[in-house]
Amino acid sequence: MRFQTKITLCITLLIAVAFGVGNCILLDRSFESALARERSAAYYTYHMLLYSLDAVDAPGGAVSYADMHNTIYQLDAQGGGWAALRLKSGDMILYSSPDHRVFNSTLQEQTELNQCSTGIFRQEDTWYLQVTGRFSCGGVPFTLDALYDLGDAYRTRETQLRDYRVAYAAVVVFSAAMSWVLSRWITGPLRELSRVLRKITAGDLSCRARITTHDEVGDLARDLNHMTGQLEQNMEEMRQAMQRQEQFMGSFVHELKTPMTAIIGYADLLRSQTLSPEEQQSAANYIFNEGRRLEQLSLKLLELFVSRKGDFELLPCRPRALLKEVAGTVGPSLAREGIEFRYECGPGVCRLEPDLVRTLLTNLIDNARKAMDQPGCIRVRGEVTREGCRFTVQDNGRGIAAEELAHISEPFYRVDKSRPTGRILRRRWSCCRTPAQADSKKPPPQGRRERTGRCVLRTWKCLRFPSSTCPCRAWRR
Repeated sequence: MRFQTKITLCITLLIAVAFGVGNCILLDRSFESALARERSAAYYTYHMLLYSLDAVDAPGGAVSYADMHNTIYQLDAQGGGWAALRLKSGDMILYSSPDHRVFNSTLQEQTELNQCSTGIFRQEDTWYLQVTGRFSCGGVPFTLDALYDLGDAYRTRETQLRDYRVAYAAVVVFSAAMSWVLSRWITGPLRELSRVLRKITAGDLSCRARITTHDEVGDLARDLNHMTGQLEQNMEEMRQAMQRQEQFMGSFVHELKTPMTAIIGYADLLRSQTLSPEEQQSAANYIFNEGRRLEQLSLKLLELFVSRKGDFELLPCRPRALLKEVAGTVGPSLAREGIEFRYECGPGVCRLEPDLVRTLLTNLIDNARKAMDQPGCIRVRGEVTREGCRFTVQDNGRGIAAEELAHISEPFYRVDKSRPTGRILRRRWSCCRTPAQADSKKPPPQGRRERTGRCVLRTWKCLRFPSSTCPCRAWRR
């Protein structure tokens, strides 16, 4: 059974019971009050009859049955609200009204001398009130019976009952209609929530409940909207994560394809043809270099797993010494390509993972080199602050489009996915985020240029090692 139907039935039943019980009590009280008035009027007229009969009793004289008969006859002829009278002395009936009516004889047996009793009984279709009293007149006991017609009271009650039934039916129908409207208004927010939940179940996470009430249902709707928004955000993040994973797999497979193609090609050349010693040496060098490249890729994947796992040990290191080691590694190769390399770093010590940071700086410098179409300048600057350690890599390469900056921390992401070199962001890992964080405010748009000395700088990468996330502690020495 639906909740709306339950509310309708409960309200209708409550109103019906309350109206029915209340009106029944009112009708019963009204009828009892009418009977009480009839009984009071009957007592009054009955005592008037007794007073009239007592007047026949002369002091010291005998009472004549004829006098009693004549007196009661005159009183009955005058009328006084009764329907019939009967006067008895023992078993002898001295007077009875001309209209033949049946009196209740049991009341006489229940009535003591100088007392009266009443009873209500039904004769044919009429209800009567009988008053029976026993008194003595001149030492002779008499019994006076008086009948009073209660037909008006009972007919009034029947009319009231008939009107009550009509009113009761009207009230039940009206209350059922009003309770249905009220229950529909009450359950409206619940139907809205049900509609929203069905849409959410169908996959529409953008659906929201439009409920503005300030009750418990409104609180539930707001909690549902908040939950749906959070779920939608989580699903979007999951979708983006899956998309990044697909891009990572595609980029990594592309990275593997190039050296594997070279290795297979030169191995097939050595296997299928007779080459001179110089050609064999050259093919072996190509195979060796591409094999080393595959080894580096596997090591980078392993380092990526370690950096994401976050269980590396942070050691106190001097950023200046790290930059000097990196310069000694990449400086000669950059000089052979006509690229000027500069670095500077202030004094200080910072807690970090030296191998990961060294590899990170090497990859950034290598990316800057690959983004240059002609000889240029690469500058690396280290700085130790109160917040931690920050590295900045600047170059005058072709730069990164603004829409590609969001992918700066994605492993193996390429701007141009069809070429192994050229417009490469980096063939690197997520250690750009952990342990280092990319400063999104630093990289300027691709079209912006800055002239500093001999180099025209338009691309930089800023990495910060914050003390709150490494945790890093930096101090001057």
